[in-house]
Parts: sequence; structure tokens; C-alpha cells
Amino acid sequence: MAVRPSAIWHHQVAEQARAVALGRLTHANASLAHRYPDDLISRTDTALAAFEAEIAGLPRPAPPVAVLTAVRHVLGALDFLAPRLTDTTCETVERAQLRAYVRQVIAEHDATPAPA
Repeated sequence: MAVRPSAIWHHQVAEQARAVALGRLTHANASLAHRYPDDLISRTDTALAAFEAEIAGLPRPAPPVAVLTAVRHVLGALDFLAPRLTDTTCETVERAQLRAYVRQVIAEHDATPAPA
């Protein structure tokens, strides 16, 4: 089952908060809560859940246009991320996670479009 990047980010923020609470990390070095605020995680999770539902509702084999439409919908829903991801390294990581997630959801639901 595809793990949503939003779940990964939430876990990372929680782990970093635990490290701060245990004195293993200083507040000054704990940047993940700033990088992944609750609102960003929640909005991302909502967009990804909608994508999963759209892909799950496609016929098998999925018409290529339907798969591409679902991908366009999730990309449009994730547009709010662009201004949040200002660190180039961070942006690359998140984009790679989201790309892998989209591909995995499509593959898990056997929604890979049949060749034309």
C-alpha cells in the first residue's frame, strides 16, 4: 500500500518533536515543524486521499485520459505546495516522494492505461 508523503512528513515532525523533548535535539535545530506545518500536511493528505479515490473509481483497464485527468487533478490540488517549498533540496525530496506515491497508487489499483 502506498504511503502518503504527508504521513511520512507527519511522522518525521513527530520524531523530531520527541527528540527535542528527550533533549537529543535543540529547538534551534528542529526545523521540520516549520518545513511541514500541520496545515500543509493536512491539505496534502486531503489532496492525496481524493486522488486515491479517483484512481480507485476508474474502470480496468483505465482509459489513458482518465488516468491523466486524475493526475492533473492531484497536481492542481497540490499547487499550494509550491510557495511552501522554497529550499531547493527540500523541494526535490518532496517532488520525488509525491511522484513515487502517484506511480505506486496507479500501479496498486492496476490503473496503468492499456497501450493505445
